[in-house]
Amino acid sequence: MANILVIRLSAIGDVAMTVPVIYSAAKANPTDSFTVLTQAFLIPVFINRPKNVNVIGINTKSTEKTLAGLLRFASALVKYDFDMVLDLHDVLRTMIIRTLFRLNGRRVFVVDKARKDRARLTDAKHKRFKQLRPVIERYADVFRNAGLHYTESFTSLYEPSTPDLSALEPLAGTKTGKWIGIAPFAKHRGKIYPTGEMELVMAELSDREDFTIFLFGGRGYEEALLDQWAFEYPRVKSVAGKYSLDQELALISRFAWIPPICISLPWSVHGCFPFGALPIPMPDFTDIIRIRKIVSSWTYLAVLVPYSAKSPACGRIGRV
Repeated sequence: MANILVIRLSAIGDVAMTVPVIYSAAKANPTDSFTVLTQAFLIPVFINRPKNVNVIGINTKSTEKTLAGLLRFASALVKYDFDMVLDLHDVLRTMIIRTLFRLNGRRVFVVDKARKDRARLTDAKHKRFKQLRPVIERYADVFRNAGLHYTESFTSLYEPSTPDLSALEPLAGTKTGKWIGIAPFAKHRGKIYPTGEMELVMAELSDREDFTIFLFGGRGYEEALLDQWAFEYPRVKSVAGKYSLDQELALISRFAWIPPICISLPWSVHGCFPFGALPIPMPDFTDIIRIRKIVSSWTYLAVLVPYSAKSPACGRIGRV
């Protein structure tokens, strides 16, 4: 029986992408114990986890923000009886943590982020288009390299249970028609579709009487803007700042769950598409605003961010 530490500190989307891999690995290795280290506020992402998965939190915004604080945390963590460390992040903070474990004789395995290959995809003068290994598979490779069994078995966070939506009823109400979620913001400015154009997309969707739009975002400016949109447009509701992360996940679980399609810019299909997505390469357009593709009875909406050599982005904004 092995005691394994798995590290992924941020950001929320990247941490969420580890869930299918960690849960699948835990089910494939039932006698081993997995402990996930992530930001404390992201612990609710790991709901309904297998019994052999635990989660511990770190706070790099306060107590572990400084080098001294990080070293104190890592020194305490090393005292736990972990047999190996799987670093799914590979940034300066995780390098420091894993180095302390390595100095204490623990085996360490690190994700290959293919930084050079990704840089070539967006090189201003010498682009080199090459299909990169999806990040989900890169995470899985770390488990395989550690000698662990791995079979992808994850289907849903709510596979064994039904989420409690009672706290959401005052805002969400009774579901009628199709529910759509839109999260128009990102940590990095280059990944954000211009809010004016995003508002046009949302306004067009809100014209459909069988659609209800839920807006997701952070506090402060994002919350204020989304509240304004919710006030101005029919059938649009802002969730920002009103519910906890696990409650937001419960709400998202009520959206129509279908295999997503990521409609990508020509270069981004080589290196960026969501878990379970079907990447669709597009012609060489640099100012695509909206694309709507009808598949069977479902409507897919993708919003493409104009090309930026420094800040490439490929995002699925909503699903119907």
